[in-house]
Amino acid sequence: MAGWRLPETGRSQFRADCRALWFGHCRITSLLPLVLATLLAGVIDETARGAPTDKPPPASLNLDFALGAPGRAPDGWQIRGGSSEAHVSSDSTRAGARCLVLSGTAPPPNDFASARQRFDALPWRNRRVEFSARLSCRAKSGAGTGTMWLAVFGPKLRTLSYDDTSDLPVTSPGWTQARVVAEVPAEAESLSIGFLLRGSGSLWATDVGFRATGALGEGDHAPRALTARGLENLVAFTRLLGYVRHFDPADSAAATDWNAFTIAAVDTVEGAPGPAELAAILRRLFQPLDPVLRVDTRPVAIDSVALRPRGAAPTGIVSWKHVGWGSSSNLSGPYSSRRDMSSLDRTDMRPGPRRGITENLGAGVWCAVPLSLWADSSGSLPHGQAGRWTPARPRSSEFSPSGSDRSTRLADAALCWNVLQHFYPYFDVVGTDWNVALTEALRSAATDRGRADFVATLDRLSAHLDDGHSVVTGPGEEFPFAAPFAWRWVEGRLVITAVSDSAGIDLQRGDVVRSLNGEPVERRYASLATRISAASDGWRRYRSLARMASEARDTLVLDVERADGRRHRVPVPRSDDLPPGFGRPDKIAQVRPGIWYVDVGRVDDDMFMAKVDTLARARGVIFDVRGYPWRLGIEPLAGLTDTTMTCAQWHIPIVSRPDHRDMAFDFSNWKVAPRAPRFRGRIAFLIDGEAISYAETWLGIVEYYRLGALVGEPTAGTNGNVNVIRLPGGYAVRFTGMKVLKHDGSRHHGVGIHPTVPVSPTIAGVRAGRDEQLERAIEIVGG
Repeated sequence: MAGWRLPETGRSQFRADCRALWFGHCRITSLLPLVLATLLAGVIDETARGAPTDKPPPASLNLDFALGAPGRAPDGWQIRGGSSEAHVSSDSTRAGARCLVLSGTAPPPNDFASARQRFDALPWRNRRVEFSARLSCRAKSGAGTGTMWLAVFGPKLRTLSYDDTSDLPVTSPGWTQARVVAEVPAEAESLSIGFLLRGSGSLWATDVGFRATGALGEGDHAPRALTARGLENLVAFTRLLGYVRHFDPADSAAATDWNAFTIAAVDTVEGAPGPAELAAILRRLFQPLDPVLRVDTRPVAIDSVALRPRGAAPTGIVSWKHVGWGSSSNLSGPYSSRRDMSSLDRTDMRPGPRRGITENLGAGVWCAVPLSLWADSSGSLPHGQAGRWTPARPRSSEFSPSGSDRSTRLADAALCWNVLQHFYPYFDVVGTDWNVALTEALRSAATDRGRADFVATLDRLSAHLDDGHSVVTGPGEEFPFAAPFAWRWVEGRLVITAVSDSAGIDLQRGDVVRSLNGEPVERRYASLATRISAASDGWRRYRSLARMASEARDTLVLDVERADGRRHRVPVPRSDDLPPGFGRPDKIAQVRPGIWYVDVGRVDDDMFMAKVDTLARARGVIFDVRGYPWRLGIEPLAGLTDTTMTCAQWHIPIVSRPDHRDMAFDFSNWKVAPRAPRFRGRIAFLIDGEAISYAETWLGIVEYYRLGALVGEPTAGTNGNVNVIRLPGGYAVRFTGMKVLKHDGSRHHGVGIHPTVPVSPTIAGVRAGRDEQLERAIEIVGG
C-alpha cells in the first residue's frame, strides 16, 4: 500500500528513507529531517581526533555570505534539491547585511531545496554549539516552509546529536529569529549546518551565526527514579497534555511550542505532593492557553461564562479537524491537522458541554476541555485574556534537548504516547494495554543513562503497538554489525545462508548459530523481541536479523554447529563489504525452458516493460515478492486480468474526539485496469514474512482476484501510509497512520496474506544451496 518497508538502521536506511516514492494512491514524502540532513551532508570523511579547543570556525564557513558575488551562490555552501538554486542578495532589513536566497521550483517528489555546510568537529568537541539565523519564507501559493538544522556526526555517518526547527517552520515573509542547538561529544568527527526549503518559492537567511554556548551536558538533569506519586502526576499531566494539544482549539493553545512546553513542565508537575497541589500546577500551566478549560480535584465542567464573554459577537465556531495526524514536519501525504471555522448555525458544533470533555486524569485530578470555541474575525473567544506560556529552559544557550537529559526523555515519552493514543488506528485489534505502556515508558525514561538507553525505551513503547511500520530512530541507536555473511531464521534456528568469498572466515552455508559473543541465540532474540514492533512473528524475526549482532563492535564471535553436529568457534571481524545474497536468479531470468522469474524487489518499470512481451508469451511466470517493490509499479498485475480490479480498502482516520471515541474513516481505493499484453501462462507469487506494506498491496490484489498461486509463508500483516512523530533531542517514531482492510472488509493487520501453497525453507535445503520455495513455484507453473 502507501506504506513503505522500513529497513534496518544504518546507511541503507538513510538512503531508503530519502526515496520519495509513489506507493499506491499516496506519496510518501514525509522525509525525516534527521534523515534528510544526513543525506544532504554527503559522505563524511573521518577526521583526526584531538583535545577540545576554543578555536573559532574557519573563515571558509562564509556565514555572512561576504565571499561570493551578489546574484551568485555563496562560496563554501553546497546547494541540493530538485531545480534549486541559491544566490547572495543585499536586500536585507539591516543595512550592509547580505542574505542567502534559496529558491526551489521543482514539483513533487523533488520539492525541496537546501544549502548546507560541512566542517570539522575537532574545535567544538565537548561543547554545546548554537547555529542561528534570521529567516524569511517567500513561498508561492503560501505552500512553502523554511527550516534550518544542525547535525553532529561520528564515524561512519552515525548521528550523535541533532536539532532542527521543523516544529516551528518559517512560513511567512516577515523576518523570524531561529536557532538550533546541539551537543558535540568527544567522538564527533563532522558537523553539518544548513537551510531547507520545502515547496516552491524562496527562503531568505541573514545574520547567520555559529558559536559555542557552554560545556557538553550543561543544564542536563541526571537520571533519577520516579516516586509512586511522581509517576501518578506525570500520567495525569500526559493525558491533559494530549487533550489540550490535539483538541483544544484556542488560539494560544494552537500557537504553543509543545515540545518546549512539555520539557519545561515535567519537573514541576512531578514534584506535586498531592492532588490539590497538582491541580494548582496544571491550572497554572494550561489555563493561560485557554481560560475556558478547568482543572480541579473533583468533576468539573467547562466555564460557560468564559466561553462567550459579555459583549462578544461571534461570527463562527472553531474546532480541530484531524485527517489522521498531521504535523508541521509531515507536509505531504494524506494526513492533515488544522483548525476549521464553522458557521454559527451548526448546532452540532456549538461550544458547551456537548462539545467538550470531562475526564478523570488520575492522581486525584479532573479536567474539562472544550472541543469547540466561539470565534470572531480576530480569533477564538475569549481573546485578549489568554497568554502564551514561554518556558526559558528548552532551546536556550544553556540547554539543548537531548536523550542525556531526564526532562527531555520524560517529555518525549509523554508527547509520543499522546500522538499514538489519539491517532493510531489499530488499537481495536492489537489488544495492548496502552496505559501500562505509558507507565513503563515514563519509569524507564526517568532512569535511562543516556541516548542509547532512551532509544531502547522508545523501542519498547512502540513494540506495544504490534505495528510492523514502527521504527525508532535517533542519536544513540544501535547500528548493525557489518559482517561478510548473511543469515536467516530457518526452522526456528538462526542459519548462515551465504558467506562472502573474500571473507576468509571459517563459516559454511547451513551452519546453525548457537551463540553470539557467548550469549545463546534464543536469549538474545528474546531480549530483542521486546524492542521490535511487529504484527506477525515473520516480520519480527526478519527485523531481528540486522540487530542480533548490534552490540558487537569490532569482532563478533559465533559458536556454530555444522551438519555433522560438531561445534566451531568462529571470530568474524567487522567488514565494510555488503553481505552476500542467497543466490537468487538474475532480476529477470528464464529458470526453465518457457518459465520466467521476475524479482520485484530488484526490477524497475523500464526493466519490466523491456521484457513484457517475452513474459506474456511464457509458459509460466514467477513473481518473487519476498521483499519490497521499490521501483516497480502495479503494471505487472494489469497484464494478468481482463477486467478492472481494485486494491484493498484504505481508511484514513477522521478524529474529532480524543481517546478513539467516535473515530470515523475516510474510505478510498484505486483501480487497476487491464493492460496489454495479456499474460497467458501460469502465474505464481513467492511470499514470506519479509513482504510488507506496498508488497502486501500487490499480494492483496493477487489474493482477492486469484491471479496466481501464492507460494511460501505468511506476509508481515502491516499496510498503510507511514506517519512520523518527531521528538525533541533528534528522535523520531514511525507508525502506520491509516487502517487497511482486505477487499471484503475483513482484517488485514496482523493477518497478512497467507500462501495457497505453504512452503518453508529447511536447513537441509540451505546446506544444499536450494531455494525450496522457488523450486515449488517452478513445479506449479510448469505443470
